[in-house]
Amino acid sequence: MSTKEIAKTIQQQIFAIGFPIVMSWGPSDYKSVSEKVLKDFKVEGMGALKFQVSGMKFKGIVLVVLNFMDTYDIYFGKVEKNEFKIEKTFENIYCDQLGTIIDEYVEKQDNYRF
Repeated sequence: MSTKEIAKTIQQQIFAIGFPIVMSWGPSDYKSVSEKVLKDFKVEGMGALKFQVSGMKFKGIVLVVLNFMDTYDIYFGKVEKNEFKIEKTFENIYCDQLGTIIDEYVEKQDNYRF
């Protein structure tokens, strides 16, 4: 599977939580990330999707990496001095959990009612 196909699949799996929820994060600048570029981030994986968010609880970069266990690792961070600084990591996440975990960290408040 190519890097672009991996990124597209990740994006589709994230959007499975629902378009309005994802849009509440203020997502932008979606990019596929190759295995080589992941090494620059000091992260291992077969490919990834990177995007910006501007949520109520977190503003920065979300990096969703397909790892070698065929699950995902989610990194939340910011770029400081041309280096990706990781603030929070969730490892070995299944595809049906991606949107929920990102929403919990980026946007969802305790007083939200669904």
